[in-house]
Amino acid sequence: MPREKKFNPDLRELLKEENGKDEDTISRYSLVIATAKLARQISKENEEAEEPVIEKPVTTAIDKLLKGEYKIVEPEELEAL
Repeated sequence: MPREKKFNPDLRELLKEENGKDEDTISRYSLVIATAKLARQISKENEEAEEPVIEKPVTTAIDKLLKGEYKIVEPEELEAL
């Protein structure tokens, strides 16, 4: 019996810059931190507006990053590594 595929966004696309390079240009650390910060911001905005939460804030944050609504910028300390 074939396994069902669960929905997983291709996070590798988030790790690549729009410069067409095949190697990762954004660290996984930066991806996790950016997603967490954006999720907290979304959660706070929903609380302040007293809106019900339909999707989990982390899911919404990842969707926004995948759509290109936000861009992850590496800190200078990580670029040097």
